[in-house]
Amino acid sequence: MTNLVEAKKNNLVWDLAKVVLAIALLYFVVSKTNYSQLLIIKNDISWLWLGVLAVLFVVMTLLKALQYYVLIGKKGAYWNVFRITVWQNAISNFIATSAGIASYMTMLKTDEDVKVTRSGIAFIITKFGDLFAIFLTLSVSSLVVWDMIAPLHLLTILILTGILAGFAFSFITILWREKFMSSLSGVIVSLQLDRFSLVKKVLDALDTLTREERSSIFRLLYKGMILSLVYMTATMMFAYTSLKVFNVTASIWTILYVGSLTQIVSFIPIQVFGGLGVAELANVYLYSLFGLDEEEISAVMIGLRAIFYLMNGVIFLYIPVNAFLGRYYEKLAHKK
Repeated sequence: MTNLVEAKKNNLVWDLAKVVLAIALLYFVVSKTNYSQLLIIKNDISWLWLGVLAVLFVVMTLLKALQYYVLIGKKGAYWNVFRITVWQNAISNFIATSAGIASYMTMLKTDEDVKVTRSGIAFIITKFGDLFAIFLTLSVSSLVVWDMIAPLHLLTILILTGILAGFAFSFITILWREKFMSSLSGVIVSLQLDRFSLVKKVLDALDTLTREERSSIFRLLYKGMILSLVYMTATMMFAYTSLKVFNVTASIWTILYVGSLTQIVSFIPIQVFGGLGVAELANVYLYSLFGLDEEEISAVMIGLRAIFYLMNGVIFLYIPVNAFLGRYYEKLAHKK
């Protein structure tokens, strides 16, 4: 009981630290622009590109739900998984990523009777596929823009090497299975990380994954990588369109490189409110390396943050609308 209370206190302190960091970083980004610049980008908004951006946002949500739906074994109806994905995105973007992951696993269990370990496997495979897609995108784009990113040469190499190490870790987990999981569990217990429910759920999912047949695991990995490549394509189109909304021009290779790195940043567990502050600072710094005006891109990032929250709020309306229509059609069926 004492350990549980202590863990909750530690979680609260960490969450507060992330909120303070988000506010501090956002303030730094805001300080890089001014009110007149915000008015300029407001007047420069392309409503056509904004409409395309909204469509892409919906497409990305549909694709993410499809990833989960396929990887959990197509259990239940796709639109139920889509609803859960909308919930997860809302919680992740308005609260914290870890809370979104926990809600995804819990709702799949309660609503679709999907075991936590199975939803955990789907989540892990999805992240593996996403890293694979990021690796390919970052590798190719960094080669094209290499001469323009001198300050980031070492960081880029370290990230690509780290992803390769992650792939090696995954294959070791698959090949050595029980022995490897036993060692990993021992390390986690010794570090007392098993006190965190999310860590325990992921560990249980990894343990279940190692008990699967190798052929089954490789089939899941293949599906996950294909789906992630499609999802990454939509993500990069979203990044390109985001700049077009404010009539900002950048080469496709610049956008691919910056988009890949910001995707990596999103994996770091220091974010709340959908990466508030962290994402803006990363984008301002990275785009400034490619010659974009720091004041202008800061204003653009603030505008995109507002649009991002608005789109999340609008797509969340699917939840009450879907519930209302479900009750309506149920009443019609009873009348018949």
